[in-house]
Amino acid sequence: MKRIFFLLTLFVGVSIASCSSDDKSEDGVVEVGKWEPTTLEVETLLPIPKLDYPHSEGCDRDYLEIRNDDTATFYHFEEDTCNQVVYDNAFEKNGKEVSVNLMGFEMKGEIVSEDSESMTIRADISELLPYLAVMYPEYSGMLAALTGSKIKLTFKKIK
Repeated sequence: MKRIFFLLTLFVGVSIASCSSDDKSEDGVVEVGKWEPTTLEVETLLPIPKLDYPHSEGCDRDYLEIRNDDTATFYHFEEDTCNQVVYDNAFEKNGKEVSVNLMGFEMKGEIVSEDSESMTIRADISELLPYLAVMYPEYSGMLAALTGSKIKLTFKKIK
């Protein structure tokens, strides 16, 4: 009897602990403010290092601005000239499902981690292949091999 009680207690404890990380993301609205893309991480069988988001060197950093009126804009700063390019309708959320407009390339995925400081969106890599080919031309020949993989895009809240 003690053994059954112990196993039941252990099972309940593990179940509660394993669900605690799921509580980070609510189905509500993403916090209003400016969010800077920081990393891209490909989930595949091959070990691929996490990539820093390719901000234009010497320019302001790209960011996503989410406003109180449920609108969002993505601001990109072009390489060499640092000219600001504005993309409206840049973020839509329905529960955990999201659509993000990165420089005119739409990525549909789900929020897998979200708090007041960071947000990670996971999607099928096919959603971002055209964007990745533009932003990482040195990898363009290898991108087709990643078909079927998942990608995570992480943003951090700008203070």
